[in-house]
Amino acid sequence: MAKHDEGYKSIFSHPEIVRDLLTGFVHEDWVDKLDMKTLEKVSSQFVSPELLKRDNDSLWRVRYGEEWIYVYLLLEFQSTPNDWMALRILSYICLLYQDLLKNKDKNLTRNGKLPPIFPMVLYNGDEKWNPDTNISALIDTIEGDLSCYQPSFQYVFLDEKKHGNNDLQEMRNLTAAIFNLEQGRSPEDISNIVELLSSWLKQPEQAPLSQSIAVWIKTVLSASHFNDADLSNETLQLEEIREMLAERVKKWPEKWLKEGEAIGEARGKIEGKIEGKIEGKREGKAELLIDLLQKRFQPLNKAQQDLVYSLKGKVITSAIEYLFQASSLDEIFDYINTLESR
Repeated sequence: MAKHDEGYKSIFSHPEIVRDLLTGFVHEDWVDKLDMKTLEKVSSQFVSPELLKRDNDSLWRVRYGEEWIYVYLLLEFQSTPNDWMALRILSYICLLYQDLLKNKDKNLTRNGKLPPIFPMVLYNGDEKWNPDTNISALIDTIEGDLSCYQPSFQYVFLDEKKHGNNDLQEMRNLTAAIFNLEQGRSPEDISNIVELLSSWLKQPEQAPLSQSIAVWIKTVLSASHFNDADLSNETLQLEEIREMLAERVKKWPEKWLKEGEAIGEARGKIEGKIEGKIEGKREGKAELLIDLLQKRFQPLNKAQQDLVYSLKGKVITSAIEYLFQASSLDEIFDYINTLESR
């Protein structure tokens, strides 16, 4: 698992995050009846080490009246959807139930039955998720009705990219803030979100969560924004990252422009021509704009890329500077068309 994914899993090992995930994104009546003070991560005393070793899983339990409900989270980091996800989760749940039966006195409900499980998949990939969430869609039909003999099961699917534009001031939801950060919005947005998180997590008992978020943010941003800073200190705090962001946020567009020009200059020198150097600068900026657009919004098709490569250097520079004010790819291209028509 990549460092980014490890840090993400670490964040979801904190009860505050799981609480805000349930209360902020699961809009069902039973959630209001959960005793969130009892929310606890399931340890090896409840299930086998084999089940807990699953890299991307997070297993919790919480009181619902006198009974426990198990919350099974599958943190999905693959870049493409998994058509067999329903079968995969069902197999995990069956393993969990088998483990719970090993200690019936502690794990069965007051009625002597297995506790309910709430399975949820969190997805942060770029490709649209099309797989059906019900396992019945994976089982073929034959002449006659065998449906009553087939397993009935479905999981809850949450696409984080559809929940990365929340009003955080109003929600005051830690998980929503993480989703917003995950979408890689503008430097100003990132700085504002980190500032909110820093203000929300000031209490001493919140220090472990604050540290996990700081480590994750450091991993996500260091390659593109913090490569000129010393981030080797693993104990770097969220407040320190907030201060570093505040210092650098206005310099990033200028820095990216210079990097784009450097790419072009290198190409020009290789070609050994003044014309090549000038054209190289323009193409370097074009490549940079394409890269930034794809990171913030979505992959560009060939026609869109060709359009960017055809732009004048000044137009590309203006587009890069405008990039973080735009809310969509269409808005960027409308802005470019306006510049081109002048």
